[in-house]
Amino acid sequence: MLLVGTALCLFIQDVAAFGVPTVQKQQQQCSSRTQPLGFASSTVQAQPPPYPVRITVMGGGNFGLALATICARNGMPTTLLVRNKEIADYINTKHQHPKYMANFTFPKRIRATSDPKECLPDATYIIHAVPCQYSRQFLTSVASYIPPGTPVLSVSKGIETTSLGFMADILKDCLGDQRAYAFLSGPSFAREICEGVATGVVIASEDLDLARDLATLLSDGNLRCFISKDVVGVEIGGAVKNVIAIAAGMCEGLGLGTNAMSGLVTRGCGEMRRLGLTFGARSSTISGLSGTYCINIYSLPKREVRLGDGIIFHVFIFILCICRCW
Repeated sequence: MLLVGTALCLFIQDVAAFGVPTVQKQQQQCSSRTQPLGFASSTVQAQPPPYPVRITVMGGGNFGLALATICARNGMPTTLLVRNKEIADYINTKHQHPKYMANFTFPKRIRATSDPKECLPDATYIIHAVPCQYSRQFLTSVASYIPPGTPVLSVSKGIETTSLGFMADILKDCLGDQRAYAFLSGPSFAREICEGVATGVVIASEDLDLARDLATLLSDGNLRCFISKDVVGVEIGGAVKNVIAIAAGMCEGLGLGTNAMSGLVTRGCGEMRRLGLTFGARSSTISGLSGTYCINIYSLPKREVRLGDGIIFHVFIFILCICRCW
């Protein structure tokens, strides 16, 4: 009970500060490694870039639409690359998507197209939001339109089933390893981002200058971006946590009880941590925004645990205790 009470107190403090303790510890230890950007409370204030920025978002699914909405709201001309012309025309005329984000009106600054020649060659930054399992085929088809020096931010999560590679591997295979890449992850549901709900994410890149630029461009009064150099940790956390969440939903749906679900989630988090350490990730990253911290009472019921009937508060507390003990 003492451990549970301590976890609750620490969690309340974290929410009050609107941050994640593991990231805050990294701030204190090495400000150049991880720091929040784009918020009034941040140590670095967001400044408008000294050059015109044009954003292209590849992928017209929920999260692609969410990132396009953020960029457009922040004043950047944003082009959405979708699969077919009919969807592009629908978005351009009605400012809504015929399938995703029902009843949500997108900013008029967003322009949609199905032709990669119209939006990729002159983009300042490219955001990749195509699902992981379809990314290799898609990237191969558009690679010739992407200039060699254009940075790419990937918001796709997962492990490719054919190669067992992460998005970093797929991007380098398809677009080369001479450009800068960044990777975004965190407890961020697309609908809530579009609706302006307070959200925290982490952007990881081997190029910290790119991570800072992207964090500044994306951050606003509702979205706060942290930065990190731990690309492997962010990718593993973003991919594996969903597997644990689905398993938890199956456990709930089968009526196996709290004990079974608590054990499954706890052992799953431990397995994720060991996997991350094997690949060279930092333990604090796995227990941060992109990893086990995402597996909570708010995130589980909405998508992955749809296979079951929801989640209960005891599992959330148990995970917090485990994360703190690590």
